[in-house]
Amino acid sequence: MSLLNDQRTVTLEIANEFMCGKTPLNEVIEHFYNNRVASEIKNKRSETKFILSALCRKLFEIDNIINQLTDKNISPRNIMIRNCIRIALVELIDLERPAYAVINSWVEIAKNKKRLMHFSKLINAVLRKFIKNNTKSTLDDSEKIPGWLWDSWSKTYGKTETIKIINASLSEPPLDISYVDTETNMLQLPVTLPGSYRMNQTGKVNEIEGFKEGKWWVQDAGATIPANILGDVRDKNVLDLCSAPGGKAMQLVAMGAHVTCVEISRKRIDTMKDNFQRTGLKPEIICADILKWQPEKKYDLILLDAPCSATGTIRKNPDLIHIKDQQDIKSNIKLQKMLLERSVEFLNDNGVLVYCVCSLEYEEGEGQIEAFLKDNSSISSMPINKDDFPEYQAFISPKGYLSTLPHLQEEGGIDGFFISKLYKKF
Repeated sequence: MSLLNDQRTVTLEIANEFMCGKTPLNEVIEHFYNNRVASEIKNKRSETKFILSALCRKLFEIDNIINQLTDKNISPRNIMIRNCIRIALVELIDLERPAYAVINSWVEIAKNKKRLMHFSKLINAVLRKFIKNNTKSTLDDSEKIPGWLWDSWSKTYGKTETIKIINASLSEPPLDISYVDTETNMLQLPVTLPGSYRMNQTGKVNEIEGFKEGKWWVQDAGATIPANILGDVRDKNVLDLCSAPGGKAMQLVAMGAHVTCVEISRKRIDTMKDNFQRTGLKPEIICADILKWQPEKKYDLILLDAPCSATGTIRKNPDLIHIKDQQDIKSNIKLQKMLLERSVEFLNDNGVLVYCVCSLEYEEGEGQIEAFLKDNSSISSMPINKDDFPEYQAFISPKGYLSTLPHLQEEGGIDGFFISKLYKKF
């Protein structure tokens, strides 16, 4: 197989593969750039990701525009034709590239592809009509996400709040970082939440001052909360379950804890090790299935960041809108329950367990914990107190759970998390 050496063709091929499956966009991009992209355009990877991420955020709106521009809507089976027009529209709308260059390039790509050559005139006509009419999406906010997600969020949060969640979730996020030295702010950045600092304008992450030297790591402000909820962890042993990609473990080590990470994926552990080596933060790492793992001791403090739908992270991972569904939620709920039951076996009497998910789904958050407490008399809720954590008071519910929603943090938003604090009775 010859390597792809045209940037637009690479973007098209990745879009075609992504739209036909349930593989996360980052994994599809990684596969292409490792195996199918010529060396001379590998430096275009960040541009490819930007375009395809924008496409994922606006897919329903872009398809609405395309449908307005065509007398007969392009069949979903003609995914390659639609993707040509979709990507061209992202170039025109988001990148504001010259219309003549965008249109001519995509028409030429169509002419040179066997499956597209008979549609080059259609692609040309649709894009020129878009320029002429300056066509806009006519979708309501509720139509910018899949119907099942609208039903789930509006049931949990109400329609007004859900509109705010949608608009925040479909916005490109800023970059939040955490420092290895918790007493410094070497880049002089504004504080978002305790221990979290925000960059609003960035280039490539690895080219920002201090990154290669391991002075900081990327971590959304919302993701810093679970470790902070554990309280003072200095010189204490903390078990970090489902640890990858390792941000919370690095945070706990930087806070002075002795951390043991347990993660099932060897590939993700390799990524964690790279981050730990770069920052000089060195937790113990164990590759194991938590459901089968037998620890040598029990712990007073455990952090369980359970696998979930991750719908709270759509700001950074807009592809989730298109690869997750209700069946995924059902599978997650079963696994989360098993992980909770297993985790408390690792907990000392009077020990504390923080359970968190980066999900906005009630069933994975409060619903999961309420059901767990009902079935486990040895475990009680330990309400998160606003007086103890005044910086998080906007997120804390009357029951003492903590829920961040994407729109609740001004100037850039925040990932959505559900966080609960539990303790094991003596």
